[in-house]
Amino acid sequence: MMKGIAPQWIVEDMEKTIEFYQEKLDFTLDWVGDPPHFAMLSRAGVTLMFRALSQPQLMRPNRQPFVQAGWEPSGKQAWDAYVWVEDVEHLYQKCVERELSIIRELETTDYGNRDFDLEDINGYILCFGQTIAD
Repeated sequence: MMKGIAPQWIVEDMEKTIEFYQEKLDFTLDWVGDPPHFAMLSRAGVTLMFRALSQPQLMRPNRQPFVQAGWEPSGKQAWDAYVWVEDVEHLYQKCVERELSIIRELETTDYGNRDFDLEDINGYILCFGQTIAD
């Protein structure tokens, strides 16, 4: 039986990443190394892991290969994570108020969800959504 998943993303600046997820998306810092090359943050059962490597320019959000492959010129459809939430309207309003980088407005989709896309400070795209029947 599986209980969850925690993707690990490479970031350039661990301290700014931690600050962004805590202050802008209300995640809790669960663990950070010393020096801060690895961190785990969570919110409501969602855990994200981040790693800062000693060599710069190794981040690779999904957008980069999507654009390079010519699949989608802006790469905006290249989610790095889809996060199901209970009250997508409320989360969306908080993100708007906090002036976060929303790259797709809240909308009802053809796959039966209401969701929106947000780009974090590292270029990772998170889609937050709720099944309409919820």
